[in-house]
Amino acid sequence: MKSFFAFLGLLLGTLVAHGQNPCPAPPPAGCPQPFKVVDAGTGQEVTVLQVGCPVRFEQNCGRATLPTLLYYQVLKGTNSIPANCNPNTMAGVITYTPTAADVGPVTVFELSNPTPPATGGGIAYVRNYTVINPAPPTFTIGACINGAAFIAIRNPAYTSYTVQVNGGVPQPFTQSIQVTVTPGVAATFVVTGNPGSSCPQSASQTFTVPVPRPAVLASVTRTGTAPSGGPATLEFTQEQPEYNYLLEVEDPALSGSYTVVPNATATAGTSTTTTVNVPAAQGRYRMLRFDACGNRTGFNPVITLGLDGTAANGRNTLTFLPFVAADVTGYTLTRSPGNLSVALPASATGYDDAQVQCGTVYTYRLTASVAGGGQSISNTLALTTLST
Repeated sequence: MKSFFAFLGLLLGTLVAHGQNPCPAPPPAGCPQPFKVVDAGTGQEVTVLQVGCPVRFEQNCGRATLPTLLYYQVLKGTNSIPANCNPNTMAGVITYTPTAADVGPVTVFELSNPTPPATGGGIAYVRNYTVINPAPPTFTIGACINGAAFIAIRNPAYTSYTVQVNGGVPQPFTQSIQVTVTPGVAATFVVTGNPGSSCPQSASQTFTVPVPRPAVLASVTRTGTAPSGGPATLEFTQEQPEYNYLLEVEDPALSGSYTVVPNATATAGTSTTTTVNVPAAQGRYRMLRFDACGNRTGFNPVITLGLDGTAANGRNTLTFLPFVAADVTGYTLTRSPGNLSVALPASATGYDDAQVQCGTVYTYRLTASVAGGGQSISNTLALTTLST
């Protein structure tokens, strides 16, 4: 019984003694961090704690308290201390594995008691950390025309990332990165989030950056009867879903300068054809392709084409109205009834149709072949042949 009371007195004496110092105490001079938290697997100091990833507590600045006199406790919150500054953990336990219940700010509390026969109270220090429970990284892959893929993180929960392409050398990055790939060949991308511990999280995707091909503005077709300014339908081919496209029109006051066409509505077509309706088409149009890496490419422009005419003296006289005559490489004029089809040179500015009958309504349409590919189709023009 005497030995029990002697032990109890020693224990109470220790608890009372360490209460003689401030709790927690300020760091000693020249040692701003009296202890640190390191990854149990790598021994590297960590700045955040991760659920399921074990860590170890180590003293700093040459401090070497005996394990039997050293206590650590992790408490929820910031600058938290145990009741009466007495940890409820066992001496010498220096490892800790965060759980989901610990997510958020936590305080690591250290109590270091003096080595007998030294007297005086124990000293308590605290450090604040955050426990995280991140999901594997989510990321997108974009195609680039320069033989690259663009990787972008969508849940920035980690301090840094690496990406491996087909098991190659890990390439470090923070939020996004361009990596070299072989166009037309499927590649596996493994992105690993590094939280500053030995418990990284990884996710993978397979993606093929296509071999880029030129997008073609195949045709500009006026859908009304007005020779200028009426609606038009623009048809594009060879589009690739991995890239984005815009319709642009040239600034009439500044040759070679293009702006995006407002109020152009797209109608989904086949996998290689898209139709765009322009309310008041007049000018030179082109398709602009842009990719995930910011590369932009403008393709062959196609002009609008108008057709006007008059009927008199038993013939119909037609006038060609190309927006830029120099873009035209040749014309084809069609007429009904009669199924007339006439090929005309690029230098033609009109056509005199004398193979008509008075009182008959003839409908004409003009198609221009355009330099660089594509064609421009005029409005329809109806003329009633007159004798005078």
